[in-house]
Order: sequence, then structure tokens, then C-alpha cells
Amino acid sequence: MFEIQSSEIALQKHPDRDTRPFASKMIKDHTKTSKQLKSLVSSGRVKAEVPTAIDAGHQGKLDELRDLNGKPFDEAYDKAQLKGHEEAVGLFRAYAQNGDNKDLKRWAAKTLPHLEHHLAMAEELK
Repeated sequence: MFEIQSSEIALQKHPDRDTRPFASKMIKDHTKTSKQLKSLVSSGRVKAEVPTAIDAGHQGKLDELRDLNGKPFDEAYDKAQLKGHEEAVGLFRAYAQNGDNKDLKRWAAKTLPHLEHHLAMAEELK
């Protein structure tokens, strides 16, 4: 949710040239993977609760981003995306290798290359 919501904020802030296409891709790709995950849960193949709201820590980061403009915004957004994708890649890699639910494990393995690509893109943001 954080990647989507922070990227929606980015598009409203008139970001620099490399941030705009990155933010658009994050909204598109993370919306798709969120729908896939919700589908796995609603099918009963994955027993979990999908959060309906963002947690307090990420909400604080969103609030900080909303208060920034120009270069300070771009730098904070880029840093948040880099950190978030580093964490996501680690989580997905670990679950794809050692997960206990075969359907979720398969989905994590299928999604991991996209997240790794996002991480590489985030590392290039300037």
C-alpha cells in the first residue's frame, strides 16, 4: 500500500524526470500484485488477512512526503522507495525459498523478479 500511496503523492508533486515514470510504474505494478494477493486470500488458498489500512509507521512516512515539495520531496521519495524495495525483495526472496504455503510461495517466487527490477530502478533514481 505504501508504494502505491506514496507514488500517487509523487505524481501530484510534479516530480523530477526519473521519478514520474517510476511512480507510474509502481502504481500499476503494485496494484496488480495487490489484486493477485487478495485473490489468493479470497480463494481460500492462503489463510491470511489482507490489511485494509496502512500501518502507523508508513502513514507517518506518507504524511512527511505530503509536507515536502521539490528536491526535498524527490530525495525523500527516492530514499523511501529504495528502502521499501530492499525490504520487499528480502521478504519475498525468503518466502519464495522457505515459505510454508505452496500457493503463496509460488506467488512470491513469481513476483520476486518484478520487485528486483523495481529495486534496480529505485537504485537509479537521482
